Amino acid sequence: MMSWFGPCLAFSSATLASLPAAPYPASNSASYGYDTPREPTTPVTAPADPTPSPAPLEEFAARPVTLEARFGLGAPTGLLGLAVTYSPLPAFGFDCGAGTNTLGLQLACSVRGRLVLSSRERSFGLDWARALTLSSGFSGGRYVDSHFFEQLTAVDGPRPAELHFARAYWWNADLGAEWRDGAFVLRVFVGVALLLNPNAYAIVKREIESRVEPASTTLLYFGLGLGGAP
Repeated sequence: MMSWFGPCLAFSSATLASLPAAPYPASNSASYGYDTPREPTTPVTAPADPTPSPAPLEEFAARPVTLEARFGLGAPTGLLGLAVTYSPLPAFGFDCGAGTNTLGLQLACSVRGRLVLSSRERSFGLDWARALTLSSGFSGGRYVDSHFFEQLTAVDGPRPAELHFARAYWWNADLGAEWRDGAFVLRVFVGVALLLNPNAYAIVKREIESRVEPASTTLLYFGLGLGGAP
């Protein structure tokens, strides 16, 4: 009986040695399916902007002089012009400009008050400093009162004659908004002009059946300024 027990024991040992290792950890402790707790991580924050935008009031104070190209409809500097503004204080400035209304040279000067808003506005990729504006001043230049609206309504009767002013003088007042980002300046405004010399006209070429109407003494105007603050 012992003669066959030895070979069987040797065969069993060789078979166990040839089996692959069990896919279990060598530790004797049971894990019960719990993972090792991870250390908490802190969120990564972007670095602060090394050059933050100045406060809006500082933005206006740092650049007291602006140079603008003016585009307007009935505006003090006409259809197209240039204007310079000097503001010794952010809340107050002087403005003078020149332009043309396609009839001749237009000259204008005014004073401007500003209400600088405390917050900035980010739009169109720029960080704007903003202000509300109120301007008042005088302008003068060649002007023709064509009585445009009267011409439209005078269908059955004689049309009003055109009144030509070699130099018409106006008092202007307007409300507007101003945006700045660094050296870039944008301003829009709407206002009303009052004719100061309504009787200083001449009728250059009068039609036979035309009638003479008094000059229009008020004019609504709009304007846009684009420029820079060196």
